[in-house]
Amino acid sequence: MTRSVYWSRCRAFKSVCPQFRPNINLTNQPLLQTLKSLSDQEMILSKEFVLRRLANESHINDSTSQDVWQNLLVLGFVKSVEDGYKLQHDIIDYYIKQPTKDWGQLLSVFRSAHPSEAVYKAYMEMLRSERAYKEKVLSTDNMRMQLEEKLLDCFDQMEQWEKKRMRILKEATKALHSMVTTFSSSTSIISQTYDQMSLFQEAISPEQDISCIVQQYKTSPFCPKPFIFENFFDDQASHQMFGVPIEQTTKLHKTYVPPIVSCAMQLIEQDIEALPSEEKHNRIKHIWCQTKEMKDINKACKELNDLSNSSYEELLTALKLYDVCTLANVIRVYLLELPECLLTYDFYETVKILYSGQQDDEESRIVSTAKLLSTLPSANYHTIKAFCRHMSRLLAYQTSDKLLQTICSLFSYVLLRPRQYSSTNVHDRHPKRLLRDLLIFYDKVFTQETDNSQEKNASRLTITAEVYLSQDASLPPPPPPKDTCGFHLAHSNDTKARSHSSLNGIPIVPHSSVTLFEDPEYSQVSTPTYQTFDIQYGNGLNPERLSTDISFVLDSEVSDDSSQTRTSEHDSFSTKEMLDNIDLEENRPYA
Repeated sequence: MTRSVYWSRCRAFKSVCPQFRPNINLTNQPLLQTLKSLSDQEMILSKEFVLRRLANESHINDSTSQDVWQNLLVLGFVKSVEDGYKLQHDIIDYYIKQPTKDWGQLLSVFRSAHPSEAVYKAYMEMLRSERAYKEKVLSTDNMRMQLEEKLLDCFDQMEQWEKKRMRILKEATKALHSMVTTFSSSTSIISQTYDQMSLFQEAISPEQDISCIVQQYKTSPFCPKPFIFENFFDDQASHQMFGVPIEQTTKLHKTYVPPIVSCAMQLIEQDIEALPSEEKHNRIKHIWCQTKEMKDINKACKELNDLSNSSYEELLTALKLYDVCTLANVIRVYLLELPECLLTYDFYETVKILYSGQQDDEESRIVSTAKLLSTLPSANYHTIKAFCRHMSRLLAYQTSDKLLQTICSLFSYVLLRPRQYSSTNVHDRHPKRLLRDLLIFYDKVFTQETDNSQEKNASRLTITAEVYLSQDASLPPPPPPKDTCGFHLAHSNDTKARSHSSLNGIPIVPHSSVTLFEDPEYSQVSTPTYQTFDIQYGNGLNPERLSTDISFVLDSEVSDDSSQTRTSEHDSFSTKEMLDNIDLEENRPYA
């Protein structure tokens, strides 16, 4: 039972029970108060009417009011009509008047409200397919982790064998060298052989030879791609922490920096600050430069992956159970497993152009880098800023550049890498140069001017996307412009799928005396586009067949799933493509 079957059965259930709504935790008090206060209204003349009412009754600021308005549109509480906006009282009553129910409690509701046996069967088949799909995702991801562990163990064993071979060769050469030394003064021929052997012996270095082999034959760095459970009604971030788009994670927790990153860096800083000054250097090197065994890292990631809906305090308590070295490795794996690198794939060639200029004007390069970063999405920008701030503080304790070079080597491709590695870009060095500049010139790159520019860019994206939301309330929300994001709203994906869109084609102008890039405040910013996929069910369909005949749900999938794309696609393969090739037992019993 694959993702395709699961989504098809969800659509089949929605067709026979269209009034079904997913469970939503209305913990956002301004939104809940607004819904209760507006429940007696039939029409809303304008958006400003709601904003004024929020300011007068709830006493909240403008940014929170904007978030509440977007949430009203996203969830479908408000629908755009010709004369203004119309309240959807059936949806409001469903979430306010009815208590929250889990899947099991909803069974009795469906059976009592809908006597039709087809509805009950369709609902049960949807639950079975969801459970089977989720179990298969977990088992497949465990297989991926085990394969990665075995591969890395194999590579480590091969490295040890190669080092041992080089050491034996060097010892044998040294023994022969000592024998030739005895006869070196006898003849000139032996003397020349002695000189050649001395040069050869000095050139043998196991560590350098291993590095040469890796540089010559490597195909790409280690970039794990986890398998993701894609729920029909909720965002991916509601069910897992690793491998989901960073925008969904920050929107769920109402912050621009993922909590696992901010909490882990907070614990690392506390550990380092508690040490004497003379011990901080070695401690920082031990934390960030030591790579733990993949088995231990995967174990920690699996335990933390189920805490996606936990609060900041709960996650902080869970992270305290691990040592700080493990936390540093978890941060690195989390950033690696993002569907798109933190600086986005579109920045790769742009940064390459920026750092390939013949004129090495440091001031112009830093200004261009700052303007380039201001065009990032808000979650990406604030996360890279938090990471660089953390690293720049730790590097202040160092007296040499050795640790800086190691950090750049370990994290450069984590933050910036191409969509697809090839022989032409596998040895590119501009990601390292960019990260080095971000850490050394942190105060010059992440200025207040850069923050304001990025906030304006994000605001323009939000305002533009709001036009789409006012026309169709079922579209997913755009990234919010403020640090306090709107609370997470689970939205139905039955007829809408957001196509992959990012900042394509950042404007580039020729070199000038000031900067390589135009001010993004005066350049056009691409806005997300949405593509609609509708499934029309004929009026003559038999409800019994909707819930029991698998051929219907598979037929409806042919014209639908082939054109849907994930919110953030993987650079090499997708979870959907891999799982669709896995055969599951159709009649597998469930507890």
